[in-house]
This record gives sequence, structure tokens and C-alpha cells, in this order.
Amino acid sequence: GTKELRVVQEEWAVKVEKANSELEELRRQMAEKESELAEYTKSLEEVESKISIVHKKYEIRLAELEKRMNEVKDRQQRNTENGDNIKQKREHIKTKYQDAV
Repeated sequence: GTKELRVVQEEWAVKVEKANSELEELRRQMAEKESELAEYTKSLEEVESKISIVHKKYEIRLAELEKRMNEVKDRQQRNTENGDNIKQKREHIKTKYQDAV
């Protein structure tokens, strides 16, 4: 009767206590991991922010260099065109001079 039920009751009480202890340990571990995660997330955001700053800095610098490169290409194109014009005028004058002689 009661004696057997008390034994079963004690077995269940031990199991409940063990489960509660395990849950407390898991909650402690979870809180620790949440704290680690918050720290890691903060560090990651700081690094990503720094990367963004560096990217912006170099994007500006690259844009400036690209603009200068385009200006140089434009000057080279104009110089080539001017050189071609000079060659044409020289040939024209040479032809006129040869015809005059």
C-alpha cells in the first residue's frame, strides 16, 4: 500500500530534482552563450563598420583616379587628333611646295 507508493513518490521526487538541476545548468549555459553572442555580434558590427569606412574612403579615391584617368585619355585623344591635323597640314604644304617647284 502506502509504503510502496512512498517509494515511488521518492523516486519521482529525485527525478524531478535531477531534471530541475539539469535545467538550471542549461539555463546558466544558455545565458553564458547569449552573453558571448552579444559580445561577438558587437565585435562583428564594429569590424563591419570599419570595413564600410575603408570601402567609402577607397571608393572616393578610386573615383578620383578614374576621373583623372579619363582626363588623361581625353588629352591623349586630343593630342592624337592634333598630331593627325599637323601631319595633314604638313603633307598639304609639302604637296603645294612640290607643285610650286
